[in-house]
Amino acid sequence: MHDLRHFDEKVDSRSRLDSIVDASYIGEPYFQHSEVEMIKSTAVINNGEHTLGDLIRETLDGRLNRRMKKRVESEDYRVCAAHDLAPIFEKGLSIRPKEFEKDKEFVRLVRTSGLKLKDGES
Repeated sequence: MHDLRHFDEKVDSRSRLDSIVDASYIGEPYFQHSEVEMIKSTAVINNGEHTLGDLIRETLDGRLNRRMKKRVESEDYRVCAAHDLAPIFEKGLSIRPKEFEKDKEFVRLVRTSGLKLKDGES
């Protein structure tokens, strides 16, 4: 979430996001391959009738269709991390972005440690 919201202004965030090959942006370096399907199958919205993977796919498909209609001349169909992806994750995981950014300790940890975990794991 932090990287999605700070893609434009933080080089480290941009670098990590640019390294992801999965269209849902759920993958390495954030999650190990074994975790990806588990995360995508997390039940969200409507009493668990949809998964996070469904929500991401349906929302991005809808946005891409609207974008294709609006941007035919510019041919700019790219997904925007902050404007397109962050709200999907926030909605699906019930994250309040303003509260998230107020967590100074989390922001400090991301700034100083990036994605490094204990014992050098990443």
